[in-house]
Amino acid sequence: MSVIRKRRPLLGRHFATFVVTRVFSNARCRIFCFECGESKTVWKANPPKMQSCGCARGRLIAKKMIIHGHAPRGYRSPTFKRFLGMHARCEQPTNEHYRHYGKAGVKVCPRWSGKLGFVHFLNDLGPLPSPQHTLSRKLDSGDYKPGNVSWELPRHQYEQARMKRELTKRFAGQKAA
Repeated sequence: MSVIRKRRPLLGRHFATFVVTRVFSNARCRIFCFECGESKTVWKANPPKMQSCGCARGRLIAKKMIIHGHAPRGYRSPTFKRFLGMHARCEQPTNEHYRHYGKAGVKVCPRWSGKLGFVHFLNDLGPLPSPQHTLSRKLDSGDYKPGNVSWELPRHQYEQARMKRELTKRFAGQKAA
């Protein structure tokens, strides 16, 4: 046997940011919003599910969308741009540098991918120290992963590339024992 529950009358009930001030016979009710001070007519079934009269809609959506705060309203921080560039070089065949990264087998670690990838990336490396800094892999080898990536100035990257070329030349003629 099922239990039939009586609905509490809506009149006078307080919800998230509003109170029901009047109930109409046509399945509607009038609410007063404490946030904006407006009175609005809504469907009776909605008040328990509503968080505001609609005035807070944009704020609530933005609050749910913010994960790391580095891309508000379409603006992308320099740190976030470097992060996206790293993924594009390794994962998008249409990227102009893909042949040196993705096609060569360079990957981005799983920790730095997915919905929380940038949050982990930010925790591991920190924000971009200056606009001149770029992502650098140790001796330009290995994958993009914690411990193998750091923020470096172009001069340091040039020196690393030169060192790598010298090592390659030095050991090019030798065979592994």
